Amino acid sequence: MLYAYPVVFRQDQNGTVMALAPHVPGAMTVGGDRSETLERVHGALLVHGTDVEPKRATDSRKSEIQAPRG
Repeated sequence: MLYAYPVVFRQDQNGTVMALAPHVPGAMTVGGDRSETLERVHGALLVHGTDVEPKRATDSRKSEIQAPRG
């Protein structure tokens, strides 16, 4: 089984993209673009003890990280 962790992306005026997983306290990162930031937030979720797999949402404004349900 998989858990879905919603991830919020925000881009600042310099083009840096920030991502945070609101349901996982402290799971936040930044990157140079959305793709890099998605990889990094995946790593941040792993550090927080969630076993996750990235899953791209069909809506380009949304992304989810999938984790097995134990």
